Amino acid sequence: MTNLTKITLLLQFFLSLYFQSFANAQFVNKHWGKDAFISPNGKKIDVSFAVGLKEKTKGLSGLDESKMKDNEGLFFYYNTMGPMAFWMPNTHFNLDIIFLDKNLRIVAVEENVKHFKESGPPEAVPTTKEYFAQYVLELKAGQAKKYGIWPGKYIKWENKDKYIKRFSK
Repeated sequence: MTNLTKITLLLQFFLSLYFQSFANAQFVNKHWGKDAFISPNGKKIDVSFAVGLKEKTKGLSGLDESKMKDNEGLFFYYNTMGPMAFWMPNTHFNLDIIFLDKNLRIVAVEENVKHFKESGPPEAVPTTKEYFAQYVLELKAGQAKKYGIWPGKYIKWENKDKYIKRFSK
């Protein structure tokens, strides 16, 4: 093998690692970036944010499962507590959907909510029950158990105050 071939293979390897890291995080909202949450059993979850109406409406719709790692989630931020139900139009993989109160106490967990690769009709799209919550965290199906997430437990968000200030602007 020539030196040029070795260099080419090494370059291809490093470029594939570089682009793979972006491919796994394509769902990250570039406007807000991401932060780390700590699950009830102490494991880190890398979280992207859905803050605006357009971001919340899109959620994880249209995202291929390979673009999201098992340790990643999408956090839906709302200013106040209220009744919430989530549905799964144009979603390509099942999710665990976690409803949280203003103190990040887990109110409810809906595990393995079925995906629905189409847009409607509305009555055909899988929907969660309605819960009184302020925030919602979506993870790949099966991750809630892995992270020890169940009602009554808490999720820690060390940079909460910083992000809430940003979200409120």
